[in-house]
Amino acid sequence: MLHMSVTQLETYRQLALNALQRATVRGERPPVIHWGITMEQAADREWPQRTKQLENLKEKFKDDPEKQKQEIDQLLASFKQPHSRPYYRQLSSGDTVPAVWQYNGAKYAFAPTETEPHFPETFDHVAVIPSGRNQQLTVELGDRIPDEGLMRVRIRASRSTTEDEQIPSLQLEFGFQASNEGRAEVRVSGRDTPILATADAPKIYQWDVPLGEIYPRNSFRHIAPMGGLPSPSEYLRFVNSSVPQGRHGDIQIDYVEVTAPVYDEWPPQSHRRIFFDSENRADEARYARDVLTRFMSLAWRRNLHEEEVDRKLDLFQSMRQECDTFEEAMVEVLATVLSSPQFLYVVHEETAPDTALNPYELATR
Repeated sequence: MLHMSVTQLETYRQLALNALQRATVRGERPPVIHWGITMEQAADREWPQRTKQLENLKEKFKDDPEKQKQEIDQLLASFKQPHSRPYYRQLSSGDTVPAVWQYNGAKYAFAPTETEPHFPETFDHVAVIPSGRNQQLTVELGDRIPDEGLMRVRIRASRSTTEDEQIPSLQLEFGFQASNEGRAEVRVSGRDTPILATADAPKIYQWDVPLGEIYPRNSFRHIAPMGGLPSPSEYLRFVNSSVPQGRHGDIQIDYVEVTAPVYDEWPPQSHRRIFFDSENRADEARYARDVLTRFMSLAWRRNLHEEEVDRKLDLFQSMRQECDTFEEAMVEVLATVLSSPQFLYVVHEETAPDTALNPYELATR
């Protein structure tokens, strides 16, 4: 005979509760927030460093015009060179500048908007992510990313050349750095995404990330102020996961769009499958019995005895006094249904050898 310890039972119950909480929603539809980030916006933070370099050089050689011109020409030529680490490039001029990111001060965080952004029709700046180890572009989003729902990440990207070379690939990571020691990065893309588009015909690539499944999150969100320490900000990282290919493995991105939380409908279908429409909806006790009967029969894969439903209904009435909403109390009870041996084990009822299997018994087998 199989046995289950108290610890195992509680673990199964918590897993079931987590799953039900992600499948169901509470309250009104949450507002959607957006980020629309051009690489021109990102690069604008770095160009002043180039201007400062030029000014320093002019000042250093102000008494030697010939040497000054020579040094400035060399510096300007270096501004057009590719870099071994991620960098921004202005397509019209060919100028480049390293893509720098630091966590302190949240000075690299982009603010969200409530209006939906749109991909620009044209662009003159790209971020270039070379191939090789630890090649990644960080896009910091601040502390406004929701706890639940779907985060949709879209980019317009391509290979950096038009030649038919080996196809590079991209990974998406989610992370934060609250302090020198407190940091985490989690891969949130299920697989490497091949970047098939060429530089003359970039394409849009998309990831849908369930926010409730990301762990860990920054525990200082909504507690510490933006710009302070510890930092409450979170970020995305676009990682070139290709093996080193020289310049042929470079990936370039011109636009990043992030939307969260994304719900195609409200409440979502997963919620409506549990809390379905019923003529008894206005009567909590009767509707609770309807929900329990349907859910339990599907979960336990058999016809129910009335006393089994009655016991769960008694538990619901007890939980209802401690919960703010009907749905919250019901989810707690349904978690016990999914952590029951009736769900976890294959249970066979005694029947005559020649008895035909009913649909529930057939599904169990």
